[in-house]
Amino acid sequence: MATIDYARRVESYYPSKVREVFALAAKPDMISFAGGAPALDDLDFDFLADASARILREQGRAALQYSIGQGVPVLREAITQVMSLEGMTAEANRQVVTVGSQFALNLVAQNFVDPGDVVLAESPSYAGGMAVFRAYEGEVRQVATDADGLVPAAEGRRCRLVYTIPTYQNPGGTLMPEHCRVELMEICERHDVYVIEDNPYGLLGFDGATHRALKADHPERVFYLGSFSKIFAPGLRLGWVDPPAEHVAMLVGTNETGVLNPPTFTQLLVAAYLRDDGWQDALGHMRQVYARKAGVMVDALREHMPAGVTWNDVAGGFYVWLTLPEHVDAYDMVAPAIDRGVVYVPGVAFYVDGRGTHELRMSFCLPSTEQIATGVEVLADVLRQESAR
Repeated sequence: MATIDYARRVESYYPSKVREVFALAAKPDMISFAGGAPALDDLDFDFLADASARILREQGRAALQYSIGQGVPVLREAITQVMSLEGMTAEANRQVVTVGSQFALNLVAQNFVDPGDVVLAESPSYAGGMAVFRAYEGEVRQVATDADGLVPAAEGRRCRLVYTIPTYQNPGGTLMPEHCRVELMEICERHDVYVIEDNPYGLLGFDGATHRALKADHPERVFYLGSFSKIFAPGLRLGWVDPPAEHVAMLVGTNETGVLNPPTFTQLLVAAYLRDDGWQDALGHMRQVYARKAGVMVDALREHMPAGVTWNDVAGGFYVWLTLPEHVDAYDMVAPAIDRGVVYVPGVAFYVDGRGTHELRMSFCLPSTEQIATGVEVLADVLRQESAR
């Protein structure tokens, strides 16, 4: 067999603990606290079916044809209205539509991260983000966080980018308060560092309130990443990036190199969805569903978890972050939990240096309330057995 010489950058890839967990969990009837998949039961599928048919009847030749690398204008205009909900005055000609916000992150990293460049990120942080930076051979340094998210004072080193999820963070569920946002941006302005603001959960606060995006007050300092995966449907694979103005053309060119253009039909479908006044009502209902599920999870944790287990307050997003007693390894619990029909993601998936052994992430977005209550009770029992070893 011939020797395969992969590109040097492949050496920086590392196995994802998230993917490992999903591989172990490929069983029917599994209660999954692992993925960040939205609940889609309440989408108006009749509306979407009618809109799809209308698009094909009236715009079929365009909808099924190649388009432009920046994204169709009607969707980019709709995106500016979505962004206005978090205080941003966005311009359609600055939006770059991408095949999911993950690819938007890839575009920024591809253009700004050289081998050895330092990228600062929260600790813990989104595993997919860490994988992107490491794929381009960046040196990810995760700085301290607390219940409010990234601790700005921890940033004292020269870096290329700061990556943050300030609103209902993945995996920690934290919400960065206004004073921390101000301090973070002051530091980045002072040191001339760009910020990647990843914001898939910003409209999913349980109380319906939104929080002013970093981008709103620093449009030329922030690459803002948005996604339709959490507020609409991940299967459409659409997101976007709003970059500083001087980098729009560069990102469009890179987008064209990678995918030619994002899918035209799904862009038109999302634009039709956003033109309908009912989409915000549907979003409000989603928030109620997630709030109810989060409440069930927290109540079950209070009832069943042994002493020494703590978790974050949950005000929005998809996740609860648990800290276990230090002698318990969350990864060692994965297999026995799966044997009993429950799966979660161990904390080490969200660090680049092996930390997180006694932490784990639980997602409440997809399972039913009954599954959540049952799954937490099972997991608490597994934890007691592991603690007794």
